[in-house]
Amino acid sequence: MVDDLPILSPKPTQDPGVSMLSSAVTELSGAVSRQSDPWRAAALAQTSAWQRRLLATDPLVGGEPVFPEASPSPSASQSGDPGAGLTAATQLVMDAAAKALREARDQPMRLLHLSVLLAAKGLTNPAALPGEATSEPYQYQDITDKIALGTALTHVWALLQALEKGLGVIPQKDPQHAVLLARHTELKDLRDRLIAALGTDRPRQDGHYELPAITDAASLQAAQAGLELKLLDGLAGAVSAAGEKDWLDEALAQVPRVQALGGRLPAWPGWVNS
Repeated sequence: MVDDLPILSPKPTQDPGVSMLSSAVTELSGAVSRQSDPWRAAALAQTSAWQRRLLATDPLVGGEPVFPEASPSPSASQSGDPGAGLTAATQLVMDAAAKALREARDQPMRLLHLSVLLAAKGLTNPAALPGEATSEPYQYQDITDKIALGTALTHVWALLQALEKGLGVIPQKDPQHAVLLARHTELKDLRDRLIAALGTDRPRQDGHYELPAITDAASLQAAQAGLELKLLDGLAGAVSAAGEKDWLDEALAQVPRVQALGGRLPAWPGWVNS
């Protein structure tokens, strides 16, 4: 009589794209550690948050790391220029995240890789302090491309209303007035492209979106920074649902816009705001 043998659980395997991205994040963490505080501490909190997810059995759920972290390359630690090392390492992460994004087969994984890509782009600017990495991403549910595009369009409409208020507050002779006018024109073009993509499925425009009070240049900047970040979130949803080829450039362009206004990118932009 043969005793019943215990059933062994299958050994977890790491997705190749996730593994490559994790190795790139290891290099970036090393480069970040050679920078100065407080930027260093804030950026390390973000790269650590990414790595915890990437080393878990299911990065979308998180949990304890089950895969070993790659060792950093010796050449990276010997780099004499911390700035050059950071530039190279952030590009390494962005390239790995972009490749994984292209190869991801479902919306949640596309959003995970896109979120790291956007945040890594934020870390290319060491003059902009990253946001705190305190909130864990939630389990993302698939949405249709029409819903995602409609959400992005709603954020464009709200931002347009805010800028129109700002144009009424900032004097025309102020150089900032021309900057606002140029951004207003860009947003109208994005609005038209989103409407064209939605066709008859576009949402109803609200005549009065709930906006922060805009009474001067400072309140305008704060309001615009928050609304530009919301637009980034909306465009990230569009990339995840509709495919990276259509709206990825627009989502990436939002990163320096948010930072230029003093906004701080969270660890998971487009997925969860810290």
